[in-house]
Amino acid sequence: MIDYYFEETTREIIEFARKLKLEIKEARMIKARDIKELKKKVKQLKEKTLFLSSTNYKLNRYAVENKLVNGLINIELHPKPDFTHFRRAGLDDVLAKFMKENNVMYVINFNLLLNPPQNFEKFLILGRMLQNYRIAKINETEVKVVSGAEKILELKSKEVLKAFERILKK
Repeated sequence: MIDYYFEETTREIIEFARKLKLEIKEARMIKARDIKELKKKVKQLKEKTLFLSSTNYKLNRYAVENKLVNGLINIELHPKPDFTHFRRAGLDDVLAKFMKENNVMYVINFNLLLNPPQNFEKFLILGRMLQNYRIAKINETEVKVVSGAEKILELKSKEVLKAFERILKK
C-alpha cells in the first residue's frame, strides 16, 4: 500500500515505513486562499505530488478542472455548520465528475480523526468523510486513504489504513 508523507523523507522514515509494510511517497500539502496564490505555489513545487487543502469550493473546482493538483485533501473542514438534511462535506457530484475526468484523487486524511482541529468534533469529520466517500465512489473517483503524517510517529500501518477504508465502505 502506498502512503504519502508531507515532509522531507529520510532514510529513517523509509525504514520505519517498511516495518509498517508501507511504501512512502513524498508529497506536499498546499494551502491557498485564492487562485493566484495557488498558481504560484504549484509553479514552485512543479515536480512534486501536490494535494490541495482548501475549503473554498471555487478554488477546489478550479484546481481540479485545470489539473493543477494530484488530489484534494482536508475538504471536510468547512467552518460553517451542516444543514438539517445534508452535510457541508466539500464534495458534490459535479466536482467528483471533474476529478474522475482529470485523474484527481479524493484523499482522506486519517490524521484528522486522531488530531482534529480546534472547533471540530471527530464525529462531524467522520460523517463528512463518509458522505464524500460515497459521492466519490458513485462517480467512480479515485479515493486514497492516507495517514496524513507530518512526523514519523504519525505514520499508520497498512492494516490500520485498510481497516479504516473498510469502515468507510459500509
